[in-house]
Amino acid sequence: MKDSQSIDEIKKAFDQISLPPIDVTQAVMSEIYDRKDKGVLFMRKKIIIGILVALVLISSVGFAAVKILDLNGPGNIPYKFQIINGGDYIPQEIYQEEFDKLERGKALAVMKVHNNPKNSIILHLKSTAVRSIDEISEKIGDRFKSPDVLPEGYTFSEADYNNKFPDSYSADLIAESKITNKDYIFKVLEPSNEISSYSLTYKNGETSIFVSVLFDYPSTDIYQMNSGQKADKININNFEAIYCEHNGIGEITWLENQNGSITQYAIRSTTLGKDTKANLKMIAESLHSKQKK
Repeated sequence: MKDSQSIDEIKKAFDQISLPPIDVTQAVMSEIYDRKDKGVLFMRKKIIIGILVALVLISSVGFAAVKILDLNGPGNIPYKFQIINGGDYIPQEIYQEEFDKLERGKALAVMKVHNNPKNSIILHLKSTAVRSIDEISEKIGDRFKSPDVLPEGYTFSEADYNNKFPDSYSADLIAESKITNKDYIFKVLEPSNEISSYSLTYKNGETSIFVSVLFDYPSTDIYQMNSGQKADKININNFEAIYCEHNGIGEITWLENQNGSITQYAIRSTTLGKDTKANLKMIAESLHSKQKK
């Protein structure tokens, strides 16, 4: 499963945020083939789950920014990066049994019934996995990008993707929350035909690097939960991205405005070492503004 303690966005007026559930939770969790390496499985899950949990937290419960960075993105487009405190998302044990039953390509919508004033709903997606670059490239189409340059010793291992899900489920869950005596309620969702995100995995022995791309990002800010990490600007092909180290991983994240739609790129390593930052920067520079291979 992939996860991520990388959280993302909204816009400047935090207390005026009104994001639909589908926007704040796209690509939260996914699962990939059966693997022997459960540690990497868990890391991938942990790396992706944060990506939109923060949006839910920011739009539903109190939070405080502990660090704010202003960045100049590709095409001189400004955006912000914020590390935040606050919020409490749904523990994994609450939904794990239901998620395990889920078919690949579908999603589980989870809603906390009590103390949820904005009716926030979190989606947990079970990705569809593929084995080759050609297969994922064909599936994604013209928006597909993959790095041409990799650090020494790394080779492509696998890929996966998620579809978007119609927002019609939210009204059903909100209605049910008014009459149920349960603490949490669930709904299995059928995907649309439109792709929301994809991820590529490159391996070198026990170390993995993940390249994740999230389409139609709902804001021009990036948010990340505070987990004791350090975060600094890094120059990628003459624009500013964010480099973070937290929970034993390193990552570079940035936003690009592509034909009026925001795309988020995140490149993460499962380990930290003296070459981690340089390796991620190499991939980011190869990936940035690259046309379909």
